[in-house]
Amino acid sequence: ILNSMPDDALFAAVDAMKLGTPAEISAQAERLLGDPKAKTAIQHFYGQWLRLDEMDHVNKDAKIYPAWNVTIKGLLRKETEAFVDSVIFGAAPRLDVLLTAEHTFTNSQLATYYGLTGPVGTAFEKTTLPVDKRMGVLSHGSLMAILAKDNQSSPIDRGRFTREQLLCQELPDPPAGLVVTPPVIKPGQTTRERFRIHNESPACSACHLMMDPVGFGYENLDGIGKWRDTDQGLPVDATGNLASTGEATLDGPFKGVVALAKKLAPSNTVRSCAVKQWFRFGYGRGETDADACTMQVLQDQFKGSGSDLKKLVIAMTQTNAFLYKSVEPATGGAP
Repeated sequence: ILNSMPDDALFAAVDAMKLGTPAEISAQAERLLGDPKAKTAIQHFYGQWLRLDEMDHVNKDAKIYPAWNVTIKGLLRKETEAFVDSVIFGAAPRLDVLLTAEHTFTNSQLATYYGLTGPVGTAFEKTTLPVDKRMGVLSHGSLMAILAKDNQSSPIDRGRFTREQLLCQELPDPPAGLVVTPPVIKPGQTTRERFRIHNESPACSACHLMMDPVGFGYENLDGIGKWRDTDQGLPVDATGNLASTGEATLDGPFKGVVALAKKLAPSNTVRSCAVKQWFRFGYGRGETDADACTMQVLQDQFKGSGSDLKKLVIAMTQTNAFLYKSVEPATGGAP
């Protein structure tokens, strides 16, 4: 929780033998979440889950995206960090709020970048979003810029992110020896039209049918997260489709990132994936068959809490995987 050594109060609890029951451990976990260091550790998780840690390496073609610069890149990352912080440590630290919040945080420069009415100074303030265009973290410019190429948006990356990070579906890597290059930008041809070639190639179609139809739903947001109604002078078609999720109510068509966010927010699959992501980060390993009971307990508690992300962190200190150490039986030697 602190991503550091235990603090003095936790050491004192150990010395006083007051860290021996689940209730005592839960109380300490809740206390630690109030420490300022906890915010840094929580941000570290979301930096990995939302791939925000990749922002430093994102660069864009200045001819295609003249609004992009080092300052904007820093502001976009700060926006997402401020938003996540406000959700997790706010009054409603729920998964659905992370995905469907009708606000973000901007300063004057970033609000202008987005075309929003917002703050007039350099300080970041809560900013209302136009909910017909943006909603929650999936519409953040940071994420959209990360999930794009230097000169164009990328339905592949956006679709893959949705599948792997939000649904916990594992997609195979491209076939060995296949050279993967984005389609060449052509005047009068939209991104959707350029990527249609994936459906025509037997080597590509199976995987791309899992990614591209989802990624097309983000197409109103360009490669740097700015809204667009046209692409190469043609109207943007942001219709998308989710299939093969294993959840009947989740499968089906949608149009735009707002509709996708609303579709994902109540999903049992997305909730289950959030638990898996925290399990892997918090315990520092992947789940195994032996963790089935622990996973079920976490799933049940997370659902019962209304998908409270802060309570999920505390719940992780209450499982057998956390409270008990597995000891391998001795082998060989005298009985």
